[in-house]
Amino acid sequence: MISYPYFPGCALSTKAKSLDRCAREALKLLGYELVELENWTCCGAVFPLCDDEHIRLVSPVRALFQASKTSDRLVALCSACFNVLRRTEKLFRENKERRERVLNYMDEEVPEQFTDNVKVIHFIDILADELTFPVLKERVKKPLRDLKIAPFYDCLTFRPPKEMNYDDPENPRIFSNYLTALGATPVDFPYRSECCGAHLAVSDRDASLECSYKILKSAYEAGAEAMLTACPLCHYNLDSRQMEMVEKFPGFKPLPVFYLTQPLGVALELSNELLGFDKNKISPLPLLKEKGLI
Repeated sequence: MISYPYFPGCALSTKAKSLDRCAREALKLLGYELVELENWTCCGAVFPLCDDEHIRLVSPVRALFQASKTSDRLVALCSACFNVLRRTEKLFRENKERRERVLNYMDEEVPEQFTDNVKVIHFIDILADELTFPVLKERVKKPLRDLKIAPFYDCLTFRPPKEMNYDDPENPRIFSNYLTALGATPVDFPYRSECCGAHLAVSDRDASLECSYKILKSAYEAGAEAMLTACPLCHYNLDSRQMEMVEKFPGFKPLPVFYLTQPLGVALELSNELLGFDKNKISPLPLLKEKGLI
């Protein structure tokens, strides 16, 4: 069993438990283990943009340092956590002045160059680069045949491109390749990289709702039977608010939205409890039953 330090983040410990549980249990079946960092604290959810916001970098730096004690990699799954941790890693490697200032706030002695020895990777990188998708295809117990899923490429995983340096931000393929390995049919659609409305769900619910509606409508018109996302906030906007869309937009047809790890759980025959579909507002169970997958 190959182990990786793992930063779950706040959402995956509360509202997005299904995303987390499927990841941990599916990887165990594939020979990998996610070892949760001890005493981790919230990463801050949003990367600080002001040059004098040093204190907000302490939590992600602490996580990187904890991971460096046992590994050269730190795994994140939540899109917000992945964004903050990966950008912090890059900042610490390239900005000596910021690094020195942030280290002054740390509660233990930390070598200045420790981030040179740890890299932040996404959960799916384990499947793509360590296990590899061809091997994953061989390990699948129940291929997701005839299941048409539209992968949604959220803002935080892939942008800003120069700082994240992850896949091709203009034409990302990693989620599509992942779905293909599981036996599903990935569906490209025009709005696959558009913003879902994100935190506007708090300040301007109507604007956020329209953003999410356009994404779902685009996927449905492209032939998708379901959608896939790795971001807990996107999942909230795209899944939990569809009944509002039914009321506001005549003719709108609800579309199940999978967390990134749920199709993997289905393909590896995880239990219904671990799959956590009871937490999805638009249940994918009827679709999966129709396809003979559960």
